Amino acid sequence: MFNSRSLLNKLPDLHHALYDNSDIYCVLVTESWLHDGITDGLLDPKQVYTVLRRDRAKHRGGGVCVFIKSFYKLRV
Repeated sequence: MFNSRSLLNKLPDLHHALYDNSDIYCVLVTESWLHDGITDGLLDPKQVYTVLRRDRAKHRGGGVCVFIKSFYKLRV
């Protein structure tokens, strides 16, 4: 879990954390600062994870994002 304070500005770091260590099954991000103009495919281009998000619609900042390895079946 980490506080990103704008995940979009840290995509190379996110991709390094997601893909360079196969032992990571779940990543939790606070203060993601994402919005509906940013697709899940941009966050996880290899489509290894299920991406769950709650973006702040009307305010800059805030939001949370969870990456869970896709082989886990989720009931959302």
